[in-house]
Parts: sequence; structure tokens; C-alpha cells
Amino acid sequence: MAEITPQNRYAVPLIILCIFIQVALSITVKFAHEQAWLAVPWVKYLTYSIYILIMGGYAYLWQHVLKSTDLSRANSIMSLTVLFIFLGGVVFFQEPINSVNIIGILLVITGLFLITRPATPKKSVAK
Repeated sequence: MAEITPQNRYAVPLIILCIFIQVALSITVKFAHEQAWLAVPWVKYLTYSIYILIMGGYAYLWQHVLKSTDLSRANSIMSLTVLFIFLGGVVFFQEPINSVNIIGILLVITGLFLITRPATPKKSVAK
């Protein structure tokens, strides 16, 4: 795992902000598709325009993350998006929880732990 330096100290908070943006947009888009009043053409175009602007901000933040931390670390932490979108689906849309979902979430969390844990130095064997 990368050492915390003045250049990368904001990487994790920016990654968390990116996760929040992705989750919020995913939940909002699903909600919008279920609302008849959002099918009005001018509302739809306004909604998509706002969505595109927010995604532009997300892309800008993501570029700052990639400049300041390892790609593998950043993308590993972003895998938490899967967990939060799943929880958003359960809370806001009463989506079912099943064993496959739970196993998938556990695999994501295990993978995140394995990739972001500090490397253990190899012990040299004295001869």
C-alpha cells in the first residue's frame, strides 16, 4: 500500500466522494425511471443534462485520485460501490436479498482487504 504523503493524503476522501456520487446517481436514475412525471421530454432532458454535468465532476475528481495514488488501490476501494448500491436497492426499492448477493458482497470485501493490506516483508533465510 502506498505511503501517505502530502500529495496523496486526499486520495481516500476523494475516492469516498466518488463512491457517494456513483451511488447517489445510480439510485436517482432508478428512481427517475419509475416516475411518470419525469417522462415529460423537457424534464427528461434537464435531468440528463444535470446527470452529465455531475458525471463530468466525477471524472475530474477521479483524475485527481489517479494522480495521487496507485490505480490498484483506487479501483479496489471503488469496489465498495457495489456494496452501497446493493444496500440502496434494498433500502429504497425493496430489492430482495439472497445468498448469491451475500456471497458476492463478501467476495468484494475479502478482495478489498487482500489488495489494500500492507505488504509483509519477506524474511531472509540465513545460511
